[in-house]
Amino acid sequence: MYFRMWKIELVSMLCLIAIQDLMCDEFVADTIITAILAKGYRKEVRPRCPGVTSVDVTLDLALRQIIELNEPKQFLQTNVWLRAFWNDCRLTWNKTATGVDNLVLPASFMWIPDITLYDNSADEGMKAAKEYRVSVTSEGDTRHQIPIVLTSLCTIDTTYFPFDKQSCPLKFGMWAHSALDVNFTNIRDDADLSSYEGHVEWNVVSMNVERNVSYFEGIPYPSLVFDLKLRRKPLFFILNLFFPCILISMVAILGFMLPPDAGEKVNLEVTVLLSLAVFQLIVLEMMPPNSETLPFISVYFASNMVLVGLSCLMTVVVLNVHFKGSQGWPVPQIGKTIVIDGLGRLLCVRLPQKVRKKNPTNEVVQGLRFERRKTVPKPLNNVSAVDTVDADTVHAPETSLLLKHFSRINASLSDMVASLGDRKSDRAMCEEWEFMALVLDRAFLLIYGSLTCLILLIFIIEFQTQ
Repeated sequence: MYFRMWKIELVSMLCLIAIQDLMCDEFVADTIITAILAKGYRKEVRPRCPGVTSVDVTLDLALRQIIELNEPKQFLQTNVWLRAFWNDCRLTWNKTATGVDNLVLPASFMWIPDITLYDNSADEGMKAAKEYRVSVTSEGDTRHQIPIVLTSLCTIDTTYFPFDKQSCPLKFGMWAHSALDVNFTNIRDDADLSSYEGHVEWNVVSMNVERNVSYFEGIPYPSLVFDLKLRRKPLFFILNLFFPCILISMVAILGFMLPPDAGEKVNLEVTVLLSLAVFQLIVLEMMPPNSETLPFISVYFASNMVLVGLSCLMTVVVLNVHFKGSQGWPVPQIGKTIVIDGLGRLLCVRLPQKVRKKNPTNEVVQGLRFERRKTVPKPLNNVSAVDTVDADTVHAPETSLLLKHFSRINASLSDMVASLGDRKSDRAMCEEWEFMALVLDRAFLLIYGSLTCLILLIFIIEFQTQ
């Protein structure tokens, strides 16, 4: 029981001492601030120290996160930590007498350099910087740390999309003060990337800083440019854009392998053309409307669309040639010479040899030859000539009728033989047109496949040089 009471009293004493120290620190801070204000401190006026013509303001930047790089609207949104350092000789006190070496004061209490992001595209800009407190030492050394989300302009170059690199400069400077009043410099040659959180689409290559001085009416105005260099991660776009596009282009080759009688050759090519048009629209939504540089991926899609359009034209030509024979058009000799004999042999396309069985009916029909002959039968040994003449006179009408029927049958069979010959000739002509269409189809297949592979090869070589 006695030990508990002693422990409670000890804790109470420690709390009382802490409260007294806090109240003492607040009292000392109030005393220091009152003394500074009594000297006539004005936050609207920059520090003017004896023997110093301008205030040295140094800036450091730590990149925390890339929030968004909007390519159609061409702006970059980043989360950064700005660190500004300068010396205000009016904010000094005796740390030995007060026992306080550092104070954290509101930014509204003191003079703050008007650091501005020149290429700012947001309404707020750097206004949020005044909401964060400032750390001041007894020597007047001031440190202002600002976590802020910046929205800056960034010109996007999509020539090598999605294997592209982007450079987005963040340009800081004094808006009102020149180098004669404020000497704006950088602490180091690059930004702090130790606290950077990775992005799903972009890799940070580097972020170097360069100090530039611009002159307006002979007055120098310094600025710091933090050049953020980014490289895109292309795997997502390879799997979702390039691979489907290449696969669709290869599917168009199947249209040349379909037989014309299937009736789906043109439908397949038109479907492929519409699919490529959809992919083209997807790519256009990702890119800014820029006419100065053409993205190679757009050229690639456009080239494939032209090839597929040509494949539709080739398919129509093949179908027209294939069904030419059914319209009764004879094959021109120049077509036989160039396409069948020349191009067919070059492409190793040969007309299949069909085994035609002989039709015995045709041979019998073709061998029928009817001749009308008048013969008088020879009299028998035991029959007189008068009896023979009388018999011939009796059977003559029946023989004439039978010959007339045989003549009609012969004419009908002759018409059938002629019709069969015409059909055989027409079928041979149709086979020649169909064979010519087959040769043209194979030639167009070779042309389309070669051009597709050539365009893809040029596309790959061009991106490997990037």
